[in-house]
Amino acid sequence: DLFEPRRLREVVGGARLVVNATGPYYRTGRPVLEAAIDCRADYIDFGDDVESADLMIGLDRVAHDGGVTALIGAGIAPGVVNVVTRELSSRLDVADSVQLAWVTGSTPRRPGQEVGGRAVIEHMLHSCIGVTFTVQDGRRRVIPAFRRSERLAFPAPLGECLVYDIGHAELATIPRFLPSITRVRCQGAVHPATLNGLFQGLAAGVTSGQIGWDDAIAFVMALEQGADIGGTCLRSALGGILRQWLRRELRWRDIADLATLLRGAPFAESLGGLYVRVEGSRDGVRAAWLARTAIV
Repeated sequence: DLFEPRRLREVVGGARLVVNATGPYYRTGRPVLEAAIDCRADYIDFGDDVESADLMIGLDRVAHDGGVTALIGAGIAPGVVNVVTRELSSRLDVADSVQLAWVTGSTPRRPGQEVGGRAVIEHMLHSCIGVTFTVQDGRRRVIPAFRRSERLAFPAPLGECLVYDIGHAELATIPRFLPSITRVRCQGAVHPATLNGLFQGLAAGVTSGQIGWDDAIAFVMALEQGADIGGTCLRSALGGILRQWLRRELRWRDIADLATLLRGAPFAESLGGLYVRVEGSRDGVRAAWLARTAIV
């Protein structure tokens, strides 16, 4: 149990390296890092929550003074995305703006293969609720979480996708290691597109008190496993998808994906993508570099 400090330190004691692959990181990141520091063990994680990134960056001096190397956000986003941002920034004289986006796919069910666990779903739902922030003019600006949208072009087979402003760890890490960047915009989406409305609807239901936090997570897990679904959670999810349609964020082809989703049928493939655009100046003129990929 990560939340039993004494037992956690008994397990970590004597280790040279702690790899924290638990989640969601806004709950698990800091206690495991604190245990690693206390036990003088180096640390690495795949944390993606902006709240945990803020808290753990606050432990930098303590880790350093204890001779502990701690690497946070060493996954894909953040992680690979941060490295790409650094690389593109190095091609400019001064980099001052970065736009980051990711699309993550619903994992198809495979015979004998375990379905994804609760942590990823809890992280996504947490990121959809309430408000988050973006970075403008070097300051954090509060915005609605997972509401503002923009269409970005990803390579085939993903193609053009609608992505939403979302709180993510890059908002905390990039201004720290690239202080010249005064604008950071993080966006994300789930593929197929109707899953975005589903999460928005569940988030609205949790916020209004119509459904419980654990009920919403259990609903998504049941959906992934092809189990029967219904009740208030289903109404909240469909309400979110309907609002997507009314905002003209869905296309006719997305309705076929919705039918597949509600039948409990597995999607044939998992599609995702990454998008990094860094702007600034080079030789006295405005310039930009763009890196993007699709992941199957």
